[in-house]
Amino acid sequence: MIHGGDAVTPAKIPFAGWKDVVFRVKNQVAKDRVGLLAAGVAFYGLLALFPAITAVIAISC
Repeated sequence: MIHGGDAVTPAKIPFAGWKDVVFRVKNQVAKDRVGLLAAGVAFYGLLALFPAITAVIAISC
């Protein structure tokens, strides 16, 4: 049973409903490997930063 499943607004969701929401979000984050995805984006962003700086310096000179 989902607590607060018939709530019209988030303010109407009881505490037990929010516990269900947090539990489901935690499980979905683990299932989707969000941490690994964020690490990959940060890694490739860092790798792309240095060529971008080089290009900006080359264009501005």
